[in-house]
Amino acid sequence: MGKLCTVVTAAELAKCLRGRGYSFNTNRVTELAKAHYIPFVLVDGKHLRFFKEETFEYITSHLVERVEPVPFPKVLPLVLPEDDFIPKPLHVMRKHLLQLPSFFLQGVYFLCFEDDIVYVGQSTKVASRLACHQENKVFDRVFVLPVLKDSLLEVEATFIELLRPKYNHNKEGKLIRPRRNMAGNILLHEGGETREVSMERVAERYIDREGLNG
Repeated sequence: MGKLCTVVTAAELAKCLRGRGYSFNTNRVTELAKAHYIPFVLVDGKHLRFFKEETFEYITSHLVERVEPVPFPKVLPLVLPEDDFIPKPLHVMRKHLLQLPSFFLQGVYFLCFEDDIVYVGQSTKVASRLACHQENKVFDRVFVLPVLKDSLLEVEATFIELLRPKYNHNKEGKLIRPRRNMAGNILLHEGGETREVSMERVAERYIDREGLNG
């Protein structure tokens, strides 16, 4: 134990910890001490005091946890892939699609495994969204349809309705429809059109051409 003259108050300890990058305030230090989660001494039986270095080392050893990042999917070059590398349902939109090129690309994205589209989602930062899918979805490629922000939800709902990917279903096997009525607003089934024609028309109408070219 350090010399008694080196003890500090909770406020002084909190200031010291903040100076070393830990965001503790006085109340949090006091709370941890009273719960016996950090070492402390009582002066005159009632005043909480702390040895700075001892407490700092204890917090670093016991209350700081290193969290390893999730491995990021391999990002393919910013070129369109060969035709046989795109799942067949997406061929009709080939000229509009990009493989994931940027952390900041926004749009509707398609998670693919072999020749299947297994999930459709949307994000304003597609690449940074993918880490949350790696824990519970199996996919080997990602394609992005650049879409203006105001249309993301509608276009996502439309492609979920058209493609019905397996990961867009709940545990009971029911299709999860974002804002259920949205897909109906832009689905183009006039004259008994096929799914492929509808997909191409949606892509043509809602494509963010600046994002596609950028």
